[in-house]
Amino acid sequence: MEFDDGELEFGLALEIERGAPISVNHPNGEKRWTPDCIVRAKDGWDGRVLARYYCEIKTGNASFKRSQVVVMEELAVQERVLKIRVKIDELPEQYSLQINDIKPAE
Repeated sequence: MEFDDGELEFGLALEIERGAPISVNHPNGEKRWTPDCIVRAKDGWDGRVLARYYCEIKTGNASFKRSQVVVMEELAVQERVLKIRVKIDELPEQYSLQINDIKPAE
């Protein structure tokens, strides 16, 4: 999330909700994906929405299903879609987090 402190009047507030199923038509049939969560970045709790992110979260080396990726790439044409990978090899002392933007399919 890239926000300049100068554009925030009331401070950054994050609103997180459970994702709902999303479907897209694909040459191989309808594909569905349910994001793990949707994050809205807002200027204060009652302020304007600055950005919305549809997120898929995986732990360790878990793979993304092909049908998930198809829907994520299609949605990325209009929305921000993030793949988030949490590596927990060193819990509880340490963990790492990798966040990648999904690019639309070409």
